[in-house]
Amino acid sequence: MITLAISLGFTGKLNNDIYKAWKSLDKNFKINNIKNSSTHPHITLIAGDTKNIKQIYKVLKNLKIKKFKLKSPGLAIFANTNLNLYVRWERNIHLMNCFDLIRSKTKKLIYKPKKKNNLTSWVPRSCIAWKDFNYSQMASIKKKIGYLFKTRSVIINRIYLIKVTTREVLKYTIKIN
Repeated sequence: MITLAISLGFTGKLNNDIYKAWKSLDKNFKINNIKNSSTHPHITLIAGDTKNIKQIYKVLKNLKIKKFKLKSPGLAIFANTNLNLYVRWERNIHLMNCFDLIRSKTKKLIYKPKKKNNLTSWVPRSCIAWKDFNYSQMASIKKKIGYLFKTRSVIINRIYLIKVTTREVLKYTIKIN
């Protein structure tokens, strides 16, 4: 049994800017947990344990999902024990349809799903920093990566199957047309 995340991917300027932010946070503040453990920027839709990642790949590869535009109003913070700085994403109709379709087609293949696998608790986001920063650094962080604190858009054009351990491992990429 492995832990799997089914995620959406995007390319372009915001994707490149997230990589740039990860490098800047590492260089300037030694904030590097996400940079060192994440495969690349993504939006996780569903996470849980599975016995057959290849079967999930085959199911997802045959879905009729079209690429779509998704807006971000900027960054936000989850104020839990471990702070989470992330890119927020709108919950538009395309994202919600994609979430519902992927969830319905894979639910029998994912065991012990994470609590965030339902729409009421799921927050679409792409993590920038987690665990290794604190509130006192926020003003300095904003100065260094302020370019992420504005409204942006991306084209969702990939589905990723990511094996989750202490470090993410990209197992499959499915291009969305």
